[in-house]
Amino acid sequence: MKQEIKSENTPADAPEEDASAEDTSAVVARVATCREFPATFAGRESLGNVASADVSSQEASTPPDNFPASPSPLDRAMRKRLARRTFLRRLGWGVGGLAGYGLLLEPSIPLVSHLTISLAELPPAFDGFTIAALSDMHIQRFFPAIRLQPAISAVQRAKPDMIVLLGDYTNSPNRHLDSCTAALSELTAPQGVYAIFGNHDYPDPPHNPPLLGWKDAKIQTIIEDVTEVWKGNERIFLIGLHSAICRPTAPADLLRRTPDGSTRIVLWHEPDWAFMSAAAGASLQLSGHTHGGQVCIPGKGPILLPSLGRKYPSGLYQVGEGERPSPMPLYVTRGIGVLPPYVRFCCPPEVTFITLRCKE
Repeated sequence: MKQEIKSENTPADAPEEDASAEDTSAVVARVATCREFPATFAGRESLGNVASADVSSQEASTPPDNFPASPSPLDRAMRKRLARRTFLRRLGWGVGGLAGYGLLLEPSIPLVSHLTISLAELPPAFDGFTIAALSDMHIQRFFPAIRLQPAISAVQRAKPDMIVLLGDYTNSPNRHLDSCTAALSELTAPQGVYAIFGNHDYPDPPHNPPLLGWKDAKIQTIIEDVTEVWKGNERIFLIGLHSAICRPTAPADLLRRTPDGSTRIVLWHEPDWAFMSAAAGASLQLSGHTHGGQVCIPGKGPILLPSLGRKYPSGLYQVGEGERPSPMPLYVTRGIGVLPPYVRFCCPPEVTFITLRCKE
């Protein structure tokens, strides 16, 4: 008995021989196709390589879309103009910052200076005696008396034995003096507060500076005179001189009124004639007037100094060396206030504390 096997892809009523022929021809066709396939694939691959090479060469010869083009003359001019504007803007910021610093910041922050000076004639009772020195307030509309407060507070915190004020309290003797003396009335010291006068304090000759406000402030003024300062049974002398710019003065005439060998401290607004004090036998001179120059160039010093303030701009000097047994110390303070151009640069205002010691 014959068993029939039917194919799902073949009609059920197809003759058996025809189905076998179709299967054989189909297999032969598939084999031929498989033999041709590697060559066809290889051909396609090589075509692909050629296409890739063409694309690569095209990409190499054609710059990308985001490649920057060469700037035109107009673009270069615009770029130079923008660079110049940026430079000028930054320069303006720098100049404005320096102006603000010199106009507002530095003049408002006094620097506290401490120094020790040994004197051969100093009485033992005055060993360690501390003097606070302030100068050149120059109270005016631009620099009102309230701006003295940092300096005044620094002095009061230190509690010195004596305070000396070295002149130029206002820009004019008839203006702002009341507000200045009212502010300075806060200063107190056990051995007193003393004031001399500078060239900005003197009215027209022959008048001397007004004294009423100073008396109300309980500050003792010294005008071409000698004052004794006592501690226990011992004393030192303060010699207050006229402003050398405004009135004739002679330190030797006043120093002759003091005993030889005594401690004699000259208070003189202008420093440049300190040689006269040294020659007359003064122990020490304290001065102001210069403002330290107000504007200093680092490494160069002040660019402008006033008359009778050019030899000793600021700081401690030894005057008369070789002309007397020991040179006379001179200290020049930079002061507190400002004059036109109303700025300070590398020259801050100064509060000075001097400690006296007996020289061994």
